[in-house]
Amino acid sequence: MVEKLASIIVPIYNGSHYIPSLFIDLNKQHYKQFEVIFIDDGSIDDTYSKLLSEKEKHKKTYNITVIHQENSGVSAARNKGIKEAKGEYLCFVDVDDGISEYYLSYMVKAINENGASLVFCKMSPNYLKKKDVYEVKTIGNSEVTLYRYLFHEFTSGASSLLVRSKILTDNNLLFEEGIKYYEDLHMVWRLIAYSDVIVELNNKLYIYKKNKGSAMYNFNKERIRGILLIGSLNNFFCKITPDFYPFFKKYAEARVAWSVLWQAVHFLNYNKFQHYLKAYNFIEKCELLNDYPQNYVALGSKIFIINKILFYMVIKILYIFAKGLGYGR
Repeated sequence: MVEKLASIIVPIYNGSHYIPSLFIDLNKQHYKQFEVIFIDDGSIDDTYSKLLSEKEKHKKTYNITVIHQENSGVSAARNKGIKEAKGEYLCFVDVDDGISEYYLSYMVKAINENGASLVFCKMSPNYLKKKDVYEVKTIGNSEVTLYRYLFHEFTSGASSLLVRSKILTDNNLLFEEGIKYYEDLHMVWRLIAYSDVIVELNNKLYIYKKNKGSAMYNFNKERIRGILLIGSLNNFFCKITPDFYPFFKKYAEARVAWSVLWQAVHFLNYNKFQHYLKAYNFIEKCELLNDYPQNYVALGSKIFIINKILFYMVIKILYIFAKGLGYGR
């Protein structure tokens, strides 16, 4: 079978020192029919010149497009990549992360073997020391996958998926610009809604590295805008999937709000935590999670409603315990 082109979109801002490592992973891909689109989002280091150098070095191996734009944020950079992409398949990789040598081959195989529109893989903080044998975990339609995603039976951002490009182009899907948090979840929700067959692989193909300079390691009220962005999808699901809509309306924004609460405990002292709570109605959202299927989320929500100090202390202890076991970021 003739291999069809896959487009890898890589937004990059001041990421010069990550470029060599990512090219090592790109060069190891078993699936060879791909292009890489780098969008330099207004970097002030030598990112642009280093990308041009790599483009020249690899011009006989695979196509590399390097685009420079004024600093506009990761969503604008990804959107530029979507518009430039020529591939049948499309995926997103962050320059400070890595990908398994089977990243493209397994994801493309999953889409083609199952007549799917969208495929998700698992993530790992480390490269596997032995071959990750191809394994499909679930195959489902849009409706089934929406419920699984809502109830966190699997989790994924934009970086651990491969999608047929026509899903985005046919439905005019772009990332929400000007938002720093949860804009990738906002995209994933819509991709699932517009996909027919969706595959989840059991393979850890995306390497999520611990970069403390990334947005996820900074904590401010911008995260509230991300919570509200997920809530803004209520009208979308009311029109697209009316049966699923009541469940989305009740749980989706609330579940993201709960995650932000958990993160706030990790990053803030109690006084700042109290102050942060005033930025959003966390109590109202936690009340909606009393019967959420994840027991620890339901229990944590009840504790927060009853006693905020107790909630803060319990989560803080859990963070310390997890860090001691090597799970903390």
